[in-house]
Amino acid sequence: WRTSYPELSKAPYIHKVSDRLLDIEFTRGESDTEVTYLVKSIQKIYGLNKLVKCLQALGKQPLQSGYSYYYTSPSKKEIMSMLLRHCYPLEADTQAAFNKAMNSAKFTEKRLVEIAMYAPQWRKLVENYLEWDGLDSAIWWLHAHSSSYLSAEKETEIGRYSAIPIEEFNNGAVDVEWFKDMYGRVGKAKWKILYDAAKYISYGNGHSLAKLYADVILKNVKITEVTKRVKDKRNQNYLRVYGLVPLSKTVAEKDVLKRYNYLQQFLKESQQFGSQ
Repeated sequence: WRTSYPELSKAPYIHKVSDRLLDIEFTRGESDTEVTYLVKSIQKIYGLNKLVKCLQALGKQPLQSGYSYYYTSPSKKEIMSMLLRHCYPLEADTQAAFNKAMNSAKFTEKRLVEIAMYAPQWRKLVENYLEWDGLDSAIWWLHAHSSSYLSAEKETEIGRYSAIPIEEFNNGAVDVEWFKDMYGRVGKAKWKILYDAAKYISYGNGHSLAKLYADVILKNVKITEVTKRVKDKRNQNYLRVYGLVPLSKTVAEKDVLKRYNYLQQFLKESQQFGSQ
């Protein structure tokens, strides 16, 4: 049809068709509409009004975790999550306009943090609306340490906060100083909300691993527990954080040597358990 009707591929027509499809989809129930198969192919949508309609259509349902959508027959939760992720603000979507829309819609604080985490293109507007100092930093720390996929844009944002290469985050590196600065700004209660929102951006246990990193840095997990989990369960996540647990202030050198020997022993014993 692009060859036969080239004028229809121009932006005004594409946007008009897209808007009509979305108007139908926003009113759907749990069953597909006659246009769902077309809506799931939309790559980007724009505007604060569409963000609000997505959230209203989603209602109290949770987001789809891990940016994983089922394209055979997507549920309402899956299709609205996909549209939220692909929804971007327009230049006209000022902070004043965003604040007015949020005051009118009355979305919960928890839901807005989830959106800032899931679709970070809205994070600055959410941060200013909620007046959460450190929200931007916390979002990118969690993306760096729990998300299994990072786009070039996300890598750029993470690079503003950390000098650690992205591939090292993928291999289990942790930016401790970044966490301490971020946590000092958001505090314990807000960190809990942020961590809960991170489960929607990761596959598997990515967000649980980020929480383990945080708990170790905050000294909520002791070296004895880490050692026990590694020894009894050969838990690889706890093995990852073995070096994160703060060293003994009185016998630091002995502590380092003890941990080194323990890791070498683990490596030696691993041969009988196959690939580790």
